[in-house]
Amino acid sequence: MQAIAAENNVAETAFVVHTGERFGIRWFTPTVEIDLCGHATLARTHVLLEHGYARGALPVEAHIAMAQMAVYATEQDIRALQPHMTTVAKLAGYGLIITAPGNDCDFVSRSFAWQSGVPEDPVIGSAQCTLIP
Repeated sequence: MQAIAAENNVAETAFVVHTGERFGIRWFTPTVEIDLCGHATLARTHVLLEHGYARGALPVEAHIAMAQMAVYATEQDIRALQPHMTTVAKLAGYGLIITAPGNDCDFVSRSFAWQSGVPEDPVIGSAQCTLIP
């Protein structure tokens, strides 16, 4: 699975695995296996339900912890930021979220998940789980 994810070279590749009575899911970046990818989980559920492989809820038990979040004053600060990735990669944790109030929306953000081989991921679900509340 890791080799296929590396060949795909996208932020996350998901694999549905049959585990006895249930279907599980495993997620991989180009370099490592990760604990959760929300978009792939939704897609997996849709495919299994549409093709009659599963009924009802398909729970996923996973957790993922992003590193400390940095809050900036303006949307322009977020857009202009040019992180020095070598320095960012030395931070502890799975990744880093930067955010600020948006001009025409509640907030803007950028997420960096260097530990997973994804320097910047614009829609990482675990960041949204932290930001939305």
